[in-house]
Amino acid sequence: RRLAAKNAKAALALDPAPKVPLERQSVDLYAGDGSLEGGLRAVGVREELRGAMRAERRKGIKEANFLRGMR
Repeated sequence: RRLAAKNAKAALALDPAPKVPLERQSVDLYAGDGSLEGGLRAVGVREELRGAMRAERRKGIKEANFLRGMR
């Protein structure tokens, strides 16, 4: 127990800010700057966010189905 507490304290000292999942963040999406590279970057950012949100929705659906099956 003491070793686990020591490890947790050391981990907190290394990274004090908790990691917030992408789909839970309030982010302003990059809209691009009119160039081709900017547009491709904006598409990439949107795809990353869309994928994270889809995974979160699927996780919620799976959990709801599991809990419904336990009744």
